[in-house]
Amino acid sequence: MYTLIYDFEGTFKNPNGISKEALEILKKFLSIEGNKALIASDATFEELNSYICEYDLNIDLYSVSSLTFYENKILKHNLIDKDIIVHINNKFKDDIYTAYGEGIESSFIHSYQNRLELIYPKRREMHLSNLSYYIIAIKKEKKDELIAEINNLDLSYDFLGIDSNRCLIRIKKYALTKKDIALKYKKESPNNILIGFSDSYTDINFLNVCNVKVAMKNAKWELTSLADYITEYDEFNDGAIKILNNICKM
Repeated sequence: MYTLIYDFEGTFKNPNGISKEALEILKKFLSIEGNKALIASDATFEELNSYICEYDLNIDLYSVSSLTFYENKILKHNLIDKDIIVHINNKFKDDIYTAYGEGIESSFIHSYQNRLELIYPKRREMHLSNLSYYIIAIKKEKKDELIAEINNLDLSYDFLGIDSNRCLIRIKKYALTKKDIALKYKKESPNNILIGFSDSYTDINFLNVCNVKVAMKNAKWELTSLADYITEYDEFNDGAIKILNNICKM
């Protein structure tokens, strides 16, 4: 039995979409009892969901960018609790220029010195909800203090920009990386052989977790040097799906 983890763009989906041959092979793989497949991609959840609906594929989806996933036919969201947002706002209330967060059905904007009263008058309250992410423009000298607080709260973050006065930081609940996803599936299905596909240098840690490492023909040497298999064809010619076809024959 196999668990397949692959990307969206550049691995199975080429500029012309998915070929009929590729679709047949993937469905054949999924028809084998115990086999699993999932997409882990930077694409938005909406893009990924439309993709599997169009081709009627029974696979799990992980949108790394929107921190949303569709697992065992259940939609889940990786949200920051609203009380944590309030805590951060209060702690850094004099240091935040502006901050913006997106929830499932609502957004939230925060600003010190009442900058947004012209847009959101006092008579109109904004109801804060749990957020998928929270982007903060904070005083540059407070950057390290904010990062320390993020770590204390067991959250994740990345830098979006910096200038002479401000630092732009995106806060997330935790890093939903391909490596994290691979480790989760290995734990849930320890008897399955985990197969990972990639053409990106940033996926080295992800591939190292997989039992079978497949690098696309167009991948950099850092990836091909650790791969068990290198596809004969690139992503424009269904390279990944042809490797999967060989697996189905085993």
